[in-house]
Parts: sequence; structure tokens; C-alpha cells
Amino acid sequence: MCLTPYSCARFFHWQNTGAGLQAITTHIILQLRIYAMYGSSKIILAVCVFLTMAEALAIGIVFGIPKQGSVGELFKCVL
Repeated sequence: MCLTPYSCARFFHWQNTGAGLQAITTHIILQLRIYAMYGSSKIILAVCVFLTMAEALAIGIVFGIPKQGSVGELFKCVL
């Protein structure tokens, strides 16, 4: 069976999405612990919301920028 560039690129796209969601979810849980530790302060809540949105934006930009070459080109079949 031969891997096509499309299937490889599709896999690596969703791999980045899963990693980004996992990182954001972990950070939200840790930020909620900080929020509770500081007595449910509105300032801490605002900082946590801002940091989460900034992180989601940064992950979306970094993982969303197309690269020059395709990772799938590494897996072309040789006939």
C-alpha cells in the first residue's frame, strides 16, 4: 500500500489540531486552579481568559501557516 501526499498531509493537519486542543485544555485546567487559589478574583479571571485566547490564536497561526514543502512528499511511492 502506498501513502499519498494527500493522506499524509491530512494526517499531519489533524495531528496538530489534536496537540493544540490538548495543550489548551491542560492550560485551562491549570488556570482554573490558579483562579480558585486566588479567591475567584476578577482580575485573575481576566488574565486567564486573555492568556487562553492569545494561546489559541498563536497555535492557530503557527499550525495554520502552510509550509513550503509538503510532508507527504517524503512518502511518495517509487515504482
